[in-house]
Amino acid sequence: MAKGYLRLYFWLLTPTLSRSQIQTFVPPGQNGVTYSVNIPEATASTGTGPIFFQLKSTTQLQWFAFGQGAQMQGANLFIVYASSSGNNITVSPRLGVEHVMPLHNPKAELSVLNDSGIRNGIMTANIRCDSCITWAGGSEDLTSSSSPWVWAVKYGSPLNTNNLATAITIHDLEGIAAINLKKATGGASDNPFASSNYMTGSSSSSISTVNTGSVESRRKAHAIIMILVFVIFFPSFALMLRIVPSSKIVYFHACFQLFTLALAIAGFGIGISMARSLGFILLGIINAGLGFRLAGIGLPIAPVGAVIAYAVVAGLVGICYILTILLLSLRKRRVSESSSS
Repeated sequence: MAKGYLRLYFWLLTPTLSRSQIQTFVPPGQNGVTYSVNIPEATASTGTGPIFFQLKSTTQLQWFAFGQGAQMQGANLFIVYASSSGNNITVSPRLGVEHVMPLHNPKAELSVLNDSGIRNGIMTANIRCDSCITWAGGSEDLTSSSSPWVWAVKYGSPLNTNNLATAITIHDLEGIAAINLKKATGGASDNPFASSNYMTGSSSSSISTVNTGSVESRRKAHAIIMILVFVIFFPSFALMLRIVPSSKIVYFHACFQLFTLALAIAGFGIGISMARSLGFILLGIINAGLGFRLAGIGLPIAPVGAVIAYAVVAGLVGICYILTILLLSLRKRRVSESSSS
């Protein structure tokens, strides 16, 4: 008992700065998920060295991520998911690339520390990062009282893989947190999250939160509408003028093309961030291919099968359109020659 009191006595006398200072952030509405950061005193004073952070979830997730940066573009990300054994974790360091899946960063220097893993349904990743002061997309200001960090959560069945570059589907929620690194500075522990000698705080705040479920729906709607408009509707209704021998077809053509134009405007509005200039029919067909390229061909959001199917349909429609125009022009010329003779 006396030894216990003695340890408590010395702990209370320990200077605050010698204890690890940990700042914890809880995403809005996600009480089962926490992100924590610690900057060792030596790292803060010299501007070089490791920093520590923890990702922890008490709910089943397919994956969750935490990283440095004010936006996905150029962010230094760490994505955590279940390993192949199902009771351990995989920590995948990645670099954020706008609009596509973050790419594995083989140059990242990190260590997964003790007390990491999946126990009793709780997923914990204690990480030491030795390449988080500067990275390919930016640098960290260790004196910032409002350092931007991005976070993301994806619900679903565990990935159960050790592959650091495994394909992941788009997150369900994402946001930006402001971490007070001044209050996260302190201590010299090799694993501050496994030590009892630390102080925690939650002065970090949320800058923004986005539910990406609706974004995914709009992205699919944009792709479907624009493909129908430029690959099927515009070419088909344009051919009506040449195929149907009636003077009244002009009115039907005008109505159908106005309807198609309305769809094109709606598709453009839905996918404004991804849309490009809309012009001629062939340009629209090519533009859809650029959209697949931007989304990332081969990723779950743009599977190779869908790209091949689009290319086949677009190619056939384009060939049929051109052949029909040529054949009708040739036929008209022959009729004119016959009449003149």
